Amino acid sequence: MGKNQTQLQSEKTLEQSWHGVLLVTIPIGMLASLLGLWLESKAQQLSPFDEIAYITVLSLLTLSWLVLASKKVSLSWIILALTSGLSLFFLSKQLYVLLFLPKPLSPAFELSETLYWTPLIYLLCFLISNKYGGKIASVYTLSSLLITAVYALRLPMMPENSWRILAVLSQFNLSNIAQLILCFAFIHLKGHYQKTKDQMSLLEKVAHTDSLTGLPNRAVLQKALERAMQDAKAKNQMLAVLFIDLDRFKLINDTLGHQSGDKLLELVSKRLISTVKKGDFVARISGDEFVIITRKVDRAQTVNLIAGRILAAFNEPFEISGQSLNVTVSIGSSIFPDDGTDAETLLRNADSAMYKVKKHGKNGVRAYEQSDINLEHHWQLEQDLRVALEQGQLSLYYQPMYDLQTGKLVKFESLLRWKHPQRGFISPAEFIPLAEESGQIVTLGAWVLEEACIQAMSWQRLGHHFKVSVNISLLQFSHPNFVLAVLNAVKESGLSGSYLELEITESVVMSQPNEVNKILNRLKEAGIQLAMDDFGTGYSSLAYLRDLPIDTVKIDQSFVKKLDQSQEPFSRALIETIIGLAKHLDLQVVAEGIETAEQCALLKQMGCHIGQGYYFSKPIPPQDLERFLLKLRNNNAPKPIKARSLS
Repeated sequence: MGKNQTQLQSEKTLEQSWHGVLLVTIPIGMLASLLGLWLESKAQQLSPFDEIAYITVLSLLTLSWLVLASKKVSLSWIILALTSGLSLFFLSKQLYVLLFLPKPLSPAFELSETLYWTPLIYLLCFLISNKYGGKIASVYTLSSLLITAVYALRLPMMPENSWRILAVLSQFNLSNIAQLILCFAFIHLKGHYQKTKDQMSLLEKVAHTDSLTGLPNRAVLQKALERAMQDAKAKNQMLAVLFIDLDRFKLINDTLGHQSGDKLLELVSKRLISTVKKGDFVARISGDEFVIITRKVDRAQTVNLIAGRILAAFNEPFEISGQSLNVTVSIGSSIFPDDGTDAETLLRNADSAMYKVKKHGKNGVRAYEQSDINLEHHWQLEQDLRVALEQGQLSLYYQPMYDLQTGKLVKFESLLRWKHPQRGFISPAEFIPLAEESGQIVTLGAWVLEEACIQAMSWQRLGHHFKVSVNISLLQFSHPNFVLAVLNAVKESGLSGSYLELEITESVVMSQPNEVNKILNRLKEAGIQLAMDDFGTGYSSLAYLRDLPIDTVKIDQSFVKKLDQSQEPFSRALIETIIGLAKHLDLQVVAEGIETAEQCALLKQMGCHIGQGYYFSKPIPPQDLERFLLKLRNNNAPKPIKARSLS
């Protein structure tokens, strides 16, 4: 179990305290040995055993003190040696006094030092490790009892005063048993305390440390950066934040597997630590993103040199699973106080600079500049979009599509709208590309599918059997669970597949034509309608219309817009060609972006089936749909109508 710096410092301080205590108390034991040797000699109570034992104990204590003073041996081993040596001395003395002491000498006098100093054995046993402390204390107590028992068996052969000695020994052994119990109780409490301490340490480590690399996590980084800024401000110094992101890490993860990806992250963290200077702070804040805080930088050029050293360190490949991987990084930097005076701003600005490196080819370094304000906006918008769905800021608007020949409403196209709590409505042209870039389009797309199907089913309950059309992005279409998401949306809503139309672009088709064909056929089997959106703006391969199970072709509004302009004959010719081809292939044609009566009349004349645009209606918010449909029901003659303009 790993220990953090606080734990290590605490244990070091505790060991230093005991180290000092023993340096003082061992000389007291040495003095006691010398005093005992001298006084027993004067009292004519010095036995042959004492002559040897006192010198031995004195030598042991002197050696222990010298080793302790040198600090070359662990404190726990010194205490273990002392405890074992003293236990052996006291037991040997008991055995000698009770069984072999010459008659002129007094047993009571000889036993006195054992009685006085024995509690020291139990105290020392408590200090050493649980594994040895309890065993030594138990062996000492049992051995003392055994010696007393042997002495008791010999009582009939011994003088009368032997009963007084036995009484003293009985009290002595009972005292030993009580001290043994207390010793075990304290050892147990110490073990419980250590276990609790270790558990709390583990919880603290999990809360503040990245489990894979062992580096500090985002929470610790935030606090460390705030402390570093306070220190830099007090000393009138600058510090830099380096935001580091591995290039193409997802590709490595997907190709070699997550185990290899994790190993790479471990190796990267070690290389970063070995590259930075002493006192710098390295943290892992997410998947493949690392942050370095470097102190005492004097100018921007110094930061670039540090970042350059990191780039150079990545020139050496990483060895993983027998393969050499060449990995590059993109680094963005910001400087305190020039680029921010709080942790959040510094991190955001360094991230913005890194993002710009990514955008312009990766494998480079860039310092934050004031011109990066657009990147900040981009970053903030991405963060806001992540919570927009949860907070009900997103909704679907529905734009009607009309049969140009009969004027009858036939279906609606669902269009995603975002009403930001501070900025108001944000253009889909701004947030849809952002959702695709960040990968959020998959989640948003699934929600749009579910919501559109539920809405279409609610129309049917009111007696309106309109199809609903949903736009599908390339990333959403490419997701492994795309077909399942579509089928679940239809099933959960109770909507028949024939009332759902999916609009895909030519870029989707071009991504993997064979695979796309398989996916579209699976959808067709479920009765779902398919439309080719923005036809004419991309690759426009006619083979797609022939080979794919497409039901509808949508003519892009850029061509419709120029339809009534005499100087733009190309648009008209292209629209006529698309309509003619579609009729030949038995496909329905929808014209987008109709804004004038003239455009509507020309398209109707050309034989276009369905029209959509502001000429008929702007996209209608969900709360106004019921009123719109009620108005439609009360209108006897089916013809294009205008809904109230809402933005």
